Amino acid sequence: MKKLMVIFAMLMALVPTAFGASSELNRDDRLIFVGLPPLGISVPALLSLPFSLGVYVGDDMLFAGEAGRKTYKYENMGQSVEGSYTNLGGYMRWFPGNSFNVYAGMHHRTVEVEGKINFEAGGIKSNEYIVAKLQTITGSLGIGNQWIMDFGLTIGIDWLVGTAVIDQAESFSDSKGAYTLLTPEEKKAVEEEMALINKVLGGYPGGLFLLQFGWAF
Repeated sequence: MKKLMVIFAMLMALVPTAFGASSELNRDDRLIFVGLPPLGISVPALLSLPFSLGVYVGDDMLFAGEAGRKTYKYENMGQSVEGSYTNLGGYMRWFPGNSFNVYAGMHHRTVEVEGKINFEAGGIKSNEYIVAKLQTITGSLGIGNQWIMDFGLTIGIDWLVGTAVIDQAESFSDSKGAYTLLTPEEKKAVEEEMALINKVLGGYPGGLFLLQFGWAF
């Protein structure tokens, strides 16, 4: 794995040289940036596949919005779970040189899950519908590179992104009212687990090696 990452980094460093591109000059000549969903070690990126749309301001700033949403469904023996992950936010990149940049972003991420489970009590069987909603507001800082070829193709990689949770909220209910199927001890355990899961799904503690292709024009 380590050798693969070294080779990957070398290839990324050679790409702009091969095309003879000056990313700084190309940023100054372009206004709009469109980014495809990034690939790498990041929970929000993998779960929501967000697209980016931004504006270059001069040769040293990029301001962009980001949005992605993905739905999930699982069924097995009469039980089912449906969910969605929504990722909305904005970010800026400051370029002190040719391609190296400092990243700062803020996002609102929402996870909604509805599940149907078979429940039996006192010999009576019924279907219970469990609904959970997780929300986070996060702030992120990172460092990376973004190269712009002379013909407009952009290749970016965020080497390291650190994410902190600014605010979060969790809710859990079922068809008979909140926590009716749980004892007080089970309720407390669920709340603690949901809070931790919410932080991780929100992007905490951050990401590594996020590769993004796009276009500048």
